Amino acid sequence: MNGLDKFRNKIDKFSKNSKRAEKEIVKLGSTLKRDIIKRTQSGLDANRNNFKEYSAEYAEHKKESGRNTSTVNLTFRFDMLKSITTKAIKRGVRLFFNDSRQLKKAIKHIEGKGVPKRNFWGFDDKQVKFFRKTLTNLLRKGIII
Repeated sequence: MNGLDKFRNKIDKFSKNSKRAEKEIVKLGSTLKRDIIKRTQSGLDANRNNFKEYSAEYAEHKKESGRNTSTVNLTFRFDMLKSITTKAIKRGVRLFFNDSRQLKKAIKHIEGKGVPKRNFWGFDDKQVKFFRKTLTNLLRKGIII
């Protein structure tokens, strides 16, 4: 095997590993998305602190609508959290809101505009640790070169 063939083999291996790595990273993004939703629905923000309570008016509105008011979970119809989407991008994955109306609602909560500040968007320490461990394992397995 000459030098050019060796180089081609390395390129082929890199290409295959890159495709596998992309799939693994997209899978990881989906896991992180699921974890953001799960954490938010359990009433915890991105720092794993409890959300501030609903205002009395809003709690009454939720109660009248047959919704649970015991846990502040940013879920009335699940529209905002349901619109979180993952998309493969070059060298990674992007998490975003695919509905501009739901994005505006999320920003209100994150910035505390008209509602108490509830920063649910982001990764907590547990998620960051999981992300690092997963990438390390991918590197060890040789999936990422």
